[in-house]
Amino acid sequence: MAVLTSHLLNGVDGSHAGHVGITLEQIDDDGTRRPVLDTRTDAGGRLSAEVEVDGAGSYEMVIASGDYFNDFDLPEAGVQFLTEIVIRFRMPDPAGRYHIPVIMAPHNYSCWWGN
Repeated sequence: MAVLTSHLLNGVDGSHAGHVGITLEQIDDDGTRRPVLDTRTDAGGRLSAEVEVDGAGSYEMVIASGDYFNDFDLPEAGVQFLTEIVIRFRMPDPAGRYHIPVIMAPHNYSCWWGN
């Protein structure tokens, strides 16, 4: 099994983005989608999950950033621009470790691959 980890950080105030919804789907080369994971980050904004990976196709991680930021009293009307963060990537090693940290805000995000 592969291990997928992430750490979500709130780019507005620098805190850990806890209890954020995350889904993961496998997308085969023919476009067929299969759900792999439906979970939330822990209180510290972290995700760690073992996932069944066959090395083919792509994976799409969807982060429910809009729902998370809806719970905040944002200082500016209309600042909530993003409703979800969608990250599409490959996991070619079925026993690999994949870490995708994300700094997110209501209007932008930054992600990268780490190990």
